[in-house]
Amino acid sequence: MKSSFKPSFSDRIKAENSILNWLWYPSIHDREESIEKAHYRTLNWIYDDPKADDQSCNWDNFAAFLMSETSMYWITGKPGSGKSTLMKFINEQPRTGELLQQWAAYREILSASFYFFYKGSDKQKTELGLLRSLLHLILSRKKKLIPVIFNERCAAALDGIRHPELTLPEAKRALRQLFRDSSHLCFFLTIDGLDEFDPEVSLTHVTSLIELTKTLGIFKNVKIVVSSRQLPEFEQGFEECPCLRIHELTKQDIRQYATERLESHRYMNTLIKRDPVNSRALIESVISMSAGVFLWVRIVTQSLLQGLTNRDTINDLQQRLEGLPSDLHDLYKVMLERVDQRYRNQTCELLQLV
Repeated sequence: MKSSFKPSFSDRIKAENSILNWLWYPSIHDREESIEKAHYRTLNWIYDDPKADDQSCNWDNFAAFLMSETSMYWITGKPGSGKSTLMKFINEQPRTGELLQQWAAYREILSASFYFFYKGSDKQKTELGLLRSLLHLILSRKKKLIPVIFNERCAAALDGIRHPELTLPEAKRALRQLFRDSSHLCFFLTIDGLDEFDPEVSLTHVTSLIELTKTLGIFKNVKIVVSSRQLPEFEQGFEECPCLRIHELTKQDIRQYATERLESHRYMNTLIKRDPVNSRALIESVISMSAGVFLWVRIVTQSLLQGLTNRDTINDLQQRLEGLPSDLHDLYKVMLERVDQRYRNQTCELLQLV
């Protein structure tokens, strides 16, 4: 579809900015910005060949996916296992773009990401918020496509007509048209936290969200990575997609993180010199009890660091560790109970954020 919108240069800029402002919303980047970067030297295994990996679990080659014609990859895992951190890592690593270029060949790649957030604003947990965000991110980088996708709205903007609220059907049509009419471009989408989608606010069912992502993957110039918890609807919806279960793959990352965090405390190094065997056993206990849940490790190591500050012995630290629940939600409760009453609301908000 060719645009009949032929304004002057200044009018074109005005119309384009009007559309971008219309698509934008205040919390559009909030969730992504709140996600911490991956710990140093972790998650690089995502680009490795699973067959060469010594971890005893099955997962589909992610690097091969990026280079192939396969349209969709599903990252899943337990709550707190690091799915969002991995998605952000994938977005920020130059290696991702290098591998994608083998799929795209001579074509330019435009990337866009969205992070669902159940505790956020309505637009952070709905299909419409997802589509508005993707459209805004892509069209911000390729403004010349705006009159092609929103021809009538561009003309209306110059006539001083206020844009009516974007509807879900119009947003779906716009994104599909964008992909269909841009065969000279390739698009890489990462959509995190599908389980944080809110059907009541969105007024659509989770199956609609799953079908939306799969429909976008029909276009040969579109590649999508989605992430969610291991819920039945996603297991069924993405059963034919290549996938990985992150909690099965982070043992070495957790070992490195726990070791570096604990050994950053001077007293831990003193204990290692005194009792190297039991000191290392403490770290291995953290790894085994974590069951691949990185957030659990972060909270537990913080508790152990407090014990080190108190000059606890290795036996004391081991007892402290064994006294903490292995279930993440139970651990939240225990940690909240140990926080001064004055700070519980603030601590609760921080735990909900992560």
